[in-house]
Amino acid sequence: VDERAAVLGTRNEPHIKIACKSTAAAYRAYRAYGFPKYTGRLALIRAESGGIETHSTGSACGWDEIALGGVEVLLVPGTHTSIFKRPHVEMLSRVITTCLDSVD
Repeated sequence: VDERAAVLGTRNEPHIKIACKSTAAAYRAYRAYGFPKYTGRLALIRAESGGIETHSTGSACGWDEIALGGVEVLLVPGTHTSIFKRPHVEMLSRVITTCLDSVD
């Protein structure tokens, strides 16, 4: 027996059908939404490792298409979840503080 099938069930189970429909609806809404352009510059804080793949969107993860003033990509040591834990959270705090202090 496939362990994933045992955990997830089959596509014919009602909760799986609902989850699939909900995910498909959310994806259609995301694709249909026209993101407004932002004229300023933004800071994108990313984890150095274990993050989303950027081969098709670049290091700015597509934000450079929305932020007309540019995107500053700031890397924090750790993974997507570990940056919120010691020792990485201290660096995250410093990066956020520096960003906030630089706002006019």
